[in-house]
Amino acid sequence: MKVTHTYQKYNPKAAYGIIASDFTKVSYVSNKSCKSGELCLCGAGESAIIWKPRTSEKVNIHTFTRDTGSHPISCIKASDISSLDPRVAIGYSDGLVNIFNMNTGDIEAHFRAGRSRVTSMDLKNDLLVCAADSEINVYDIISGSGTRMKGHHGIITQMEILIERKILISSAQDSFIKFWDLKTQHCFATLTGHPGPISESDSLAAHIDKTTSTSNETLTPLSEPQSQVAIQFSGCVQRSGVRRVHCLVFDPTGTYLLCQSFDRNVEIFRLLDEEEKAKRLRKKTKKAKAKGLDLSTVVLEAEDELRPILRINLSAKPASCDILAPRLISEHESQKHLVRIICSLKNNMLEELQLVVPLSPFKLQTLQPTPTYTKKCPNARLLNTVSIFGHRSPIIACNFTSDNLGVFTLSQTEAKLWSRRSTACLATLEWKNHSNSKHNNPDEPSSNNPLPNKASSMVLAPGDRHVVIGYETGQLILFDLTSKSVVQIIDNAHTGAVRSIAVTGDKKKIISGGSDKQVRFYDFSLKTSDNGKPHLFLVESCPSKTVSDQISCLAVSPNNRLVVVALMNFHVDVFFTDSFKRIHSLYGHSAPVTSLDISSDSRLIITGSTDKTVRLWELQFGNCQRRFTSHSEPITCVRFIPHTSLAVSSDKGGQIKQWDIKKFREITTLKGHNGSVTSLATTITNTALLTQKKTPKLEKARKSHARNNQDEGSNDDDMDELWGGLILSTGQDFSIRIWEEADELLILEEEEQIAREQEEEEELVRSEAVIPGAMPSEASEIGPLGRPTGNTRDAADMFMEAMDIYEEEIVKRKNGAKNTTPHPLMVARGTNCPEKFLLKSLMALRAPYSRLGGGGAGLEHALGALTSEHVRRLLPKLADWLSRGWEIELVGRSIRHLVTLHFGLAISCSELRDAIRQSSKARMEQLVRAKNLIGMNLAGLECLARKLEEDQQIDLFDELITTRDKRIKKHKAKQARLMPLLPD
Repeated sequence: MKVTHTYQKYNPKAAYGIIASDFTKVSYVSNKSCKSGELCLCGAGESAIIWKPRTSEKVNIHTFTRDTGSHPISCIKASDISSLDPRVAIGYSDGLVNIFNMNTGDIEAHFRAGRSRVTSMDLKNDLLVCAADSEINVYDIISGSGTRMKGHHGIITQMEILIERKILISSAQDSFIKFWDLKTQHCFATLTGHPGPISESDSLAAHIDKTTSTSNETLTPLSEPQSQVAIQFSGCVQRSGVRRVHCLVFDPTGTYLLCQSFDRNVEIFRLLDEEEKAKRLRKKTKKAKAKGLDLSTVVLEAEDELRPILRINLSAKPASCDILAPRLISEHESQKHLVRIICSLKNNMLEELQLVVPLSPFKLQTLQPTPTYTKKCPNARLLNTVSIFGHRSPIIACNFTSDNLGVFTLSQTEAKLWSRRSTACLATLEWKNHSNSKHNNPDEPSSNNPLPNKASSMVLAPGDRHVVIGYETGQLILFDLTSKSVVQIIDNAHTGAVRSIAVTGDKKKIISGGSDKQVRFYDFSLKTSDNGKPHLFLVESCPSKTVSDQISCLAVSPNNRLVVVALMNFHVDVFFTDSFKRIHSLYGHSAPVTSLDISSDSRLIITGSTDKTVRLWELQFGNCQRRFTSHSEPITCVRFIPHTSLAVSSDKGGQIKQWDIKKFREITTLKGHNGSVTSLATTITNTALLTQKKTPKLEKARKSHARNNQDEGSNDDDMDELWGGLILSTGQDFSIRIWEEADELLILEEEEQIAREQEEEEELVRSEAVIPGAMPSEASEIGPLGRPTGNTRDAADMFMEAMDIYEEEIVKRKNGAKNTTPHPLMVARGTNCPEKFLLKSLMALRAPYSRLGGGGAGLEHALGALTSEHVRRLLPKLADWLSRGWEIELVGRSIRHLVTLHFGLAISCSELRDAIRQSSKARMEQLVRAKNLIGMNLAGLECLARKLEEDQQIDLFDELITTRDKRIKKHKAKQARLMPLLPD
């Protein structure tokens, strides 16, 4: 019998550090607890976050996170800020779309939009449009139905709904801009002549009847709302910037246009109203008349209607922007507009600006916002910022504190200390703000050179109160985490970049290696400062050692006997710590080693290289025990999990692989990062308990502790961490992720089965059902919403099983069987009637929030997976239900879809032809009945509304009369008091 080896699973415990992702747009939102404009929504990895810029805090109302998978958000769109029932639609990189209610946080609908990422999205009222795979999905949230429209031959980059006209405008990389009629769900106009592909960096903004693209054209639809849209070239608007446009955003009133480019500038244009346009036209006519020109040729051009007013210089390149509706204010006897803008910057922060725009014409101004209005910047100020919850540049190193309660991360520009449990930022070190003239080593001459800007490596000193940071310029700086101050600067540590720093096994010294081929040793020492308090200092303990090539990384064995140095010549040299005599030179990698680690028993070395391989070495003899080749991208970091037989490695593709170094095999892959994983750190929470077996006594104590701490206010989770393993990872996407060892077992055979099922589902998403005699999906202009998934396939199988059960129950009842036990599935549906059971099974396919039915696209795709035999048996039953008036909308939708797919079968079978005739007749009858019912209900509601209005008017008049009587009575009483004082 085959022995199944099990491991403990590592589940994601926390993910933080991202304020706003680059590839999602920030937008103002509102909910029932906050006023309009106080909150903003932005994507952060695989979840969406609501920020309150005024207080620079995260609003923990609801977490809009998907419950399956860890794919990042590719597109996000919130409903209008004035909406009474706000929603947010989120599209992911795997094509899934979720619609959340912003007030409750519940998911209202979900469906699979396509095979690849969702590229564009718009949400107006109860209508959602999203694009994936060059196709447009239109989804009605109320009815739970939708359509997939085809027409573009490239990635759709932008979409905009003109809700008043029921028109959709879309642009794509095929250089076409298309206009779609949402009633007929067809394209009625295509705008050609664009000079090139409308790439993702281009944009399209529309408001009512104004359409602007980022090429040299401004598109203006001219027509009445009831007619088709006529498009004509209106003109070009010259920008002050020279970089390409990245995004265009109109404010909700259509007065201001925000133009964001690929530099650090944001330009603001003002769209003139009708009165200003008429005034401008009169001026042009007057000038033309004075010059003797033909007055019939005088028209307003695009630059006359769209006037540039402000050019804002931001602190970093913007990723996306949003603008609130302007508010009219009076200042110095002149009317002005108060405009607020929220900008998501590419350095992982949010900035909110407040602009004061005069209504009278004035010249274009270039402004640099400051926290307050100044003479140089009188019209713009930096209102709020959100920056403390993340780094300004990607994290390059991380580590746990000695008590495992803190996390320390390092980027090129700053370092942060975080709480592991609450994920709160406890301290931030910004060396560019410190002066180095007061904190040099007393034994060394002071340096007046400015502090370096780019950090490269770090290590926490014993006690976790100090940290040593190495820089690209070769300096070592010792920081005090408590006071956030510089304690010591060593200017001449290295002549090149400091590539790695490690603490020795006895915790008494550090070893640094740099690109200058030098290895330096520093002891920790206590010295008394001027104020009499002892401070930790670094003292060089021995002369520097030279190696054969530049150092990429180094490590010290826990027993403090060996120093392992990785060189740029693809070798890994092993030296004695005391004499620095080389004992091994490990070779085998075909590219430089980027990371290495030594096991807790000082017996093994694990190395990772840019040659995409991980190697396991034995320290005693220097031989390579195993070469792992599962990674498809260059390795960035490798680590042992202390006191276990496990190791982890990460690559530039965002994957973290876990290895069994005793069995020499891969265990699992941890996914979550979007982009390269830059650093790893591992630890265990209890070494003694980790190495023991899970005895019944210990397990009983753990369960008892869990029962006693079920209250929400308990933060004592020490017993929940008995089994140790913690993995800390940081990524190029600014994220910090913690993976925790769970009680759940990981069986390799089950993981392989899950991987095969995921591959089958991906293949199912890439394909569609092929039905003999039906029109191929590629040849049709429209199709069912979304794509089939594994859930829709399983739902179709269960529905066919329900049909078989229904027929078996009908046969039993026809044969006169009495007191028979109903089928267990019928009991689960809560009915004993076979027809009700089959109808409820059909209704389960339609539920927008149902995981089994595939969400909003479940009905069509599940019905499309039915066999022809089941369709032949189902259509007559659907026609009978329609005649009875059962679930008219659902049954009619099912009949239409099945007849469309199986048209050849329907016209060739006499039974199905009769069913179609019956359903056609029943449809008209049910429509008339529904019309009469709705008309009567509307008449009743109107009568009730009139009665309520009359009652309210009576109450209003009664209140006014009572108020008047009280005022008269009060006036008479006052006059009575004054009468004795008046002279005769």
